[in-house]
Amino acid sequence: SRTVRMAMSAGTATAIEIVPPVEKKPDAIPVTEAHKRGVTDPVTALLMPVPAGADPVSAAACDRQIQIFDGNARYDIALSFAGAREVKERGYQGPVAVCNARYIPISGHRNGRASRYMAENRDIQAWLAPVPGTSLVAPYRIAVRSEIGMVVIEATRFEGPKVAARAERP
Repeated sequence: SRTVRMAMSAGTATAIEIVPPVEKKPDAIPVTEAHKRGVTDPVTALLMPVPAGADPVSAAACDRQIQIFDGNARYDIALSFAGAREVKERGYQGPVAVCNARYIPISGHRNGRASRYMAENRDIQAWLAPVPGTSLVAPYRIAVRSEIGMVVIEATRFEGPKVAARAERP
């Protein structure tokens, strides 16, 4: 178990605390200050804006490259539109954009077999669902082929923001 605290300002990681610290490997690609600029954190990266007026279940949801810094490593996730599906599951019912994804390592990783495997992996997908009441999409399903099999993460509940009613003052 590890706790990562990261302060961000205008797309730049300005402060990082990792407890317990990640052991620095001498053969890891160094993370530079430039690698900490123009990035987002992995959690924020899960909520993706779609341009106003664009269909959230189209290429507008997928066609993007997300620059991520997780406090230890810098990588990009390149998404491309693969199609649309209708999902009728317990966690979500409705349309999703199906995106193919590619992992592009930048720094903080070791240039070994595991990193090369992921960079060459063409069996990664994210299914993005519209977040009700917003112009955002978020992952409903993420599937990644690993060296030991397919890893699938799927939402069990999918809700939009709750807006509290305001009481009128007399």
